[in-house]
Amino acid sequence: MIGEANDEKINILLIKSIKSSIILSASAEWQQPSYSEVLAKFDQRSGGWGAPTNRIAANADLCPPLDPVENAEIICDQATCAVKCDEGFIPIGRRRTKCRFNQTKQFFWKKQLGGCDSCADLAAPPAGMTMTCGLNKMNRKKCTLSCDNGSDISAGELIKPKLHAVCACPRPDRICRWKNRVFGEISDEGIAELACNAPPTTTQAPATTTAGAFTFNADGTGGTAPAVRHYAVVNGEANVAATGHGPHAADGQVCADGGYLAAGISVPTEMSQIGQCVVSKVMPCATAAEYAMPLGNDLNGAGANCAENFKWAWLNNNNSRYCHMVSVKESADGSYILAAGTRQSTSTSNNYNGYVVKIDSATGTTIWEFDYLTGAGSRSGFETVHLTSDGGFIVGGFMNRVDTEKPGFKSGGQVDQGIPVMHKFSASQAASSSAGTPPPVWSYSCDGSSGRTCNLNDGSVKNMRVFTDAGVEKVVGLPTSRSILLVLDAVTGAEIAYSGDGLSSGFIGDGTANDIEVEKNASGVVTGYVTSGLRAVPIQTDNGVACGVDGCSVITGSFTKYKADLSASEWKLDLQTGEWPGGANAFASVVATPYKSLVYTECWGLTSVKDGSGAHVGYAAACGTGIEPGCGIHPGAIQTECNNDPRKAWRGAVARIDLSGNLVWYSINSYQAPNEEAGGAMESGESASEYIFQTPEGRIVSVTDEGFGGFGFLTFECEAGTC
Repeated sequence: MIGEANDEKINILLIKSIKSSIILSASAEWQQPSYSEVLAKFDQRSGGWGAPTNRIAANADLCPPLDPVENAEIICDQATCAVKCDEGFIPIGRRRTKCRFNQTKQFFWKKQLGGCDSCADLAAPPAGMTMTCGLNKMNRKKCTLSCDNGSDISAGELIKPKLHAVCACPRPDRICRWKNRVFGEISDEGIAELACNAPPTTTQAPATTTAGAFTFNADGTGGTAPAVRHYAVVNGEANVAATGHGPHAADGQVCADGGYLAAGISVPTEMSQIGQCVVSKVMPCATAAEYAMPLGNDLNGAGANCAENFKWAWLNNNNSRYCHMVSVKESADGSYILAAGTRQSTSTSNNYNGYVVKIDSATGTTIWEFDYLTGAGSRSGFETVHLTSDGGFIVGGFMNRVDTEKPGFKSGGQVDQGIPVMHKFSASQAASSSAGTPPPVWSYSCDGSSGRTCNLNDGSVKNMRVFTDAGVEKVVGLPTSRSILLVLDAVTGAEIAYSGDGLSSGFIGDGTANDIEVEKNASGVVTGYVTSGLRAVPIQTDNGVACGVDGCSVITGSFTKYKADLSASEWKLDLQTGEWPGGANAFASVVATPYKSLVYTECWGLTSVKDGSGAHVGYAAACGTGIEPGCGIHPGAIQTECNNDPRKAWRGAVARIDLSGNLVWYSINSYQAPNEEAGGAMESGESASEYIFQTPEGRIVSVTDEGFGGFGFLTFECEAGTC
């Protein structure tokens, strides 16, 4: 190929008088936009997205005509042509291709473009239900089913206020199917089996509670919120070789040396559907002044410069087979890291199992790894890992999952077709330099066997905490997408307490618990458990607007404290972030919406907060706030407000509450960067807070998921208990 050996040195414009077109070579500063950015430029009727990347390429009109594609149009800009699917259709092949040139082939296309496909319309729902269909913000077909009497929809033991079905065409077969993140694949037969429960009695949505006077500031904060110290982000687009494309982080922790850890998933290329396991370590700068852009500082490449580099990134593409990290913890001495998740360990693509890896904390190199096949089922996995006081570790997850689809990113869906399990592995295994196939010290499954009261087949132990209560080490886990608590003896695996299934017993209607912390008194005796999560409340009228037969759903961030014996709850707090005004840049004009169903709040990670003396003073939670899944689901005036509301872009929300469940402060943030096309004016990206922890200095750190494909650490400027 012309200039192949000297591509990095070439930065010229070669003129060729063929069809008034040119051969191009991109400058080093030019960055290829993502496919979603290309689509946005389609809609804006603007160009500039089709230049080549770091090599010579030819203008598109020099190459032969491309083969036509089904259900789409082909739009070209400079050297690149891309597919723009018709409304409701999804790309099922290559979305972009470049015109190339060499002396042998002359002008040729790198690849032919793929077409677009969609799902057949769903069958009509049973009597008493209404189905409303349209397109979501990703141009995919979406249908919402709801009960005419305002009650929840049930499918077997699964219950939800509404059922949202979205068309998806996943790899490897690219066959389009209707999907729901809770119910799984939706078929016409499954629609026919849906049922409506008894009508709800709730008519008022819950409101945020505060202790005394509380100030809602105009800048996206409330109370006396601490300032942002720095917001450091690992951008997947700039670090594909190290982190993969579009990395997402679901968990994080502070290290003994002051570093920050994140674990999650990425893909090898933009079009790929094959997950890769990712763990990365970042060393924060000693002072905020070292960051050039404290509200959006990019970290590119491994290195020692705290303001420009991450320390290391560990990436496992598992021989181009599915791999997904969900949880990470560092050893007490800071020498190694344990990360747990799920991966495909055989050539059978529909089978996957639990996976644990031990990584050197200083270098990011693998020490050992093992796969664990749980029970007789072909699909199992791990979602959480915690260390025990004897040097061992406990993993939580699921076995015997029915759905062949790979588990998704944590806040994008939950495992709902599996038997929840926990396993403890020994201290000798944790300390070892090799793994093999280690047997667990004990195993526990929520299958009702051996006198166990926990008997579930619709969940996974997705989060847990190991703690000591009156001299006995215990572990408390969250085994489903409902509010269910399970307490075991951490040494023996014996069941100590179980709150009930959340359907016919236990904490019914408490929503989804996503993370948990343990509360103790001054004597070290456990006095309760606090959970973070979300709660959905159906309403028929929202600020005078009739919601119609489809109803409206209020999604609030939720916190609940349960008694130590799991007999009852002590307090509950619901966060209505739609009531929180202001924010940065485009969000500066945001005001409290009068419609409770418009802005959703979803909370995930939870951490205990201590003051300067080490006393427990409350909790901080990582949440996301925004409008979802599109304005079309809202009636009348609510839809009108939705269309003009910038909160369609999600932001991260960190909330701090006290020990009595009152809101102390909050802060809504998103990654900020200058827009060069707008003269360098600052603009906010799309973000969400996924996990959270407190450093030894007292700072609160939120692990963020970035809409542009990356993860970050949002650190608040507070020390010695000022958070």
